[in-house]
Amino acid sequence: MGRKLLVEVVYIRLFLMVGVVMYHAFAPFGGVWDSIADVSVYYWIDKFWQSFFMEGFVFISGYVFGFQIKENGQIGKPFDTVAFIWKKFVRLIIPSILFSILYLLILKRPDGFEWHLLLDILNGEGHLWFLPMLFGCFIGCLALEKIPVSRKFKLAVVLLLAVIPLPEISLRINLSLHYLLFFYAGFLMQGNCSSLPDCLYSKRGVFTQAILFVLALVGLTLIREHAIADIVRQGGLVQKVWGLFVQNILALIYSSLGVAALYSLAVLFVRKQVGRVSDRWISLSGNCFGVYIFQQFILQYLYYHTNVFAPFSVYVMPWIGFVVAFSLSLLLSVLVRRMRWGRFLLG
Repeated sequence: MGRKLLVEVVYIRLFLMVGVVMYHAFAPFGGVWDSIADVSVYYWIDKFWQSFFMEGFVFISGYVFGFQIKENGQIGKPFDTVAFIWKKFVRLIIPSILFSILYLLILKRPDGFEWHLLLDILNGEGHLWFLPMLFGCFIGCLALEKIPVSRKFKLAVVLLLAVIPLPEISLRINLSLHYLLFFYAGFLMQGNCSSLPDCLYSKRGVFTQAILFVLALVGLTLIREHAIADIVRQGGLVQKVWGLFVQNILALIYSSLGVAALYSLAVLFVRKQVGRVSDRWISLSGNCFGVYIFQQFILQYLYYHTNVFAPFSVYVMPWIGFVVAFSLSLLLSVLVRRMRWGRFLLG
């Protein structure tokens, strides 16, 4: 018997695969990368994708993990914790180290060896920080499930960790604690979406969630990046910590609404779907990890190491960047995954 296909995950991965490239294509306008120009519309495009795409990736990772745990229980197969951790180490940490080395050599180009570079590689260079962070989320979720307290209490703990300002900790542990809420929520959501009101997965329900998300994003971002940001920049230590705490709460509100709307939209697609999902969509979604890895290499190199966009207006540049980066990263992912070592690195 073949494995059950989580069709909603296929749709979410396809959406986020486009979103991650779109976000980085507009990053020079959103205050994330070195600024190229000030274009307010592009600022908000970048903020839109930034607000939920990473949380979405973490959520579906926990969602799939919850399914794996449930599937093992259904077929009577014991869950081997040590083997699972090793598998995730190979799946996430090894690619993170190898691609971080490439990131240093291609984009950062250090003059020589320095010991701090080893820690930078372990932490994940550039966008590769996501991989050790996600590995930490798997460890954190396993640890939570071993603790003999109610899941409501566990959710309260991870909610607190998501909003408390944490100092930077090696191996992205602070980020793992920050994103653990979305991972654990996905873990608990798997198989339980039917317990929520059906109206959430209707067209009206999805539209309402999307509108609430957009309104929260715009309103809370303006508060977060102006009024609260001034407190963080100019206040004393206590005011800075309080400001960061409030910023995290505001970001959590719109990020949660964005992830909820995305998940509800995917479930709506599944429920409205007639027949089996296309094999092409399934195959395409399998390149999500590869596209995530390659797209920032391409965009950073084109934006900051070449003059290829010199003939173009800044208003056209991010759109061309998106098309080029998405096409090339998808092509690279498909080609690399055809090789044995490529499947080892990209799955």
